[in-house]
Amino acid sequence: LPDPATQGTLHAEFTPGTSAGKAWVVLRYGIAVADSFAFTTRSGGPQAISMQAMRQELSAVGTGGVDNTTLVATVRDANGNPTPPTWVYFYMEYFPGMENPSAIRPLINFSDGQEPTNPYGVPFDSARTNSGIALVSVTAGSELGNIRIKSWAYRDESRQDSVQATFTGLRVMAGPPHDISVDVNDMGIDGGGAIWNVEVSARIVDILNNPVKDSLSVQFETSPNWATIGYQAWTGNTDLSGESTPGVAYTIMSYNSQNTNDTVSITVEVLPENGEPLSVTFDEINLPIQSPGGGLYGD
Repeated sequence: LPDPATQGTLHAEFTPGTSAGKAWVVLRYGIAVADSFAFTTRSGGPQAISMQAMRQELSAVGTGGVDNTTLVATVRDANGNPTPPTWVYFYMEYFPGMENPSAIRPLINFSDGQEPTNPYGVPFDSARTNSGIALVSVTAGSELGNIRIKSWAYRDESRQDSVQATFTGLRVMAGPPHDISVDVNDMGIDGGGAIWNVEVSARIVDILNNPVKDSLSVQFETSPNWATIGYQAWTGNTDLSGESTPGVAYTIMSYNSQNTNDTVSITVEVLPENGEPLSVTFDEINLPIQSPGGGLYGD
């Protein structure tokens, strides 16, 4: 019952837990609702920050592939709750081609680091969190390699203390296949039964002549059928010596010694991760002579 000393006033104490958000309080007198009200438990300031990218592999700019992604920074308080609106700063610590003045630089939003107001000389920008999340776009430059981005949010108004995170999961790769070249190794391997095996390699590049990424499916065919070739290969597989070369797919072509110096056509088709396959046919490929011998006869 109400204490007469408090003139009918009841007191209750609310102790928040670790979760931020809205709460609804209902006051009942018996079974009837006498009153109700809502209030909000607010989250604390930044205590942790993390980053992830919507896409981690980017095609070099100008190659026709997907060259941009969204970088997501999540800022939380000590209890893991999303912070109130907070400014997050993004700084590209390292990017391929940063020492090459002729390279096209990557971007954070629209910053390449060369704008007059940029204090760092590298791509830099900021974004304000919404529900603890801040977003910026990252666009690849023309050079291949890894990108490292640092982000931070200040914990105090004087900007002397901050929480920081570093993201190294972005990589600039070659663009989609644009051109193919083929090479036939003249040094054959005896396959037995008058059969010779020679190594055939297909080098596949993007429009900027960068070797394409590993593990793209590559198919080989020959015509006429007096030479046969390994049908399936992939970029980055190994040659006969166990070595691999970026953008190159190796396979074996076999032919009978009686067809030495005959010509064949080799068709190479590469299947990109997206889009249509690229197919090129190479005509007038000589089947190389192996272990030539000669004799001298006299009467």
